Amino acid sequence: MRKHLWILVIPAVIVIAVIAWFGNTLTKNGTVSTNSPTSSPAPVGGTTQTGSERTSAASAQIDTPTSGSRVGQEPLVTGHASDIPPGHELWLLVRILGRYHPQSAPLQIQGTGAWSETVFIGKSSGDSGKRFIVHVVIVDTAGGKDLEDYLTKADRDKSFKGLPRSQLPSGTAFLHSVEVVRE
Repeated sequence: MRKHLWILVIPAVIVIAVIAWFGNTLTKNGTVSTNSPTSSPAPVGGTTQTGSERTSAASAQIDTPTSGSRVGQEPLVTGHASDIPPGHELWLLVRILGRYHPQSAPLQIQGTGAWSETVFIGKSSGDSGKRFIVHVVIVDTAGGKDLEDYLTKADRDKSFKGLPRSQLPSGTAFLHSVEVVRE
């Protein structure tokens, strides 16, 4: 009888482990995060694999605006970060209609961990009442270069269409997100 029980238990454990490995990440505080930018704001401490180095110790929080806030076209986003590993950068991305719009440059983190950056939320007209998601993400320096290259090309072509999820730099980890409504 015990032998037959193991035949059922082992495959179930393997299936659960595979789902947990590929579908979810256990964060430092014990919550499970899908690291999905389409879900609710991700808890601080998102995890991703970048080469052989894990960025799970990195954390960042958007302090203002808060989720649900009504904002103008160019709100100041403030927050704080800690444990950013060498060779990594934090960036703000604004998402609308499934496309991610990198903002002007990597965040400049002060000695206290504080950072602030003005972001662009939609077009100058026609976006009132629309919902946008502001993400703080971590990328390695190669990923940061990819985002800078996108901005250079978009500026040159005057075409800021954003990037689909599949074209974000490899290893991009979403650390925190807030949803705002354009005034």
